[in-house]
Amino acid sequence: MQIAETVAPDVSREGFAHWIASQHLDIDSNLVVVYYLPTGAPAREVRLIEVNQSLALSNRAGPFEALDFSVDVDGLERFTVLVAEVTPSEWEALTKKELAPPCGWSLESRVAFGRPETD
Repeated sequence: MQIAETVAPDVSREGFAHWIASQHLDIDSNLVVVYYLPTGAPAREVRLIEVNQSLALSNRAGPFEALDFSVDVDGLERFTVLVAEVTPSEWEALTKKELAPPCGWSLESRVAFGRPETD
């Protein structure tokens, strides 16, 4: 992954989640929103669900699989970054509990990061 800017060495997990979500949104124009899921995650783990409008619809019954997108910033791997990509309709099904998130993940206390409003 190409890193557009650096992040402070003492950044919190929440701050890092916001920073990495912003990086993903900047790089992939097909992302609608990125959700950070802190509930139940280990202290050094950032869990993200990315809603991607270009994904093909699937017949997934869940749970979704998360991929490791950890990055090395300034020679330090500060956090493990796990990402699950879903379609907008799959996200809707997740929120209705019709589909399950990755094992051990919770949508409780999720934080949404979206694109800035443009005029």
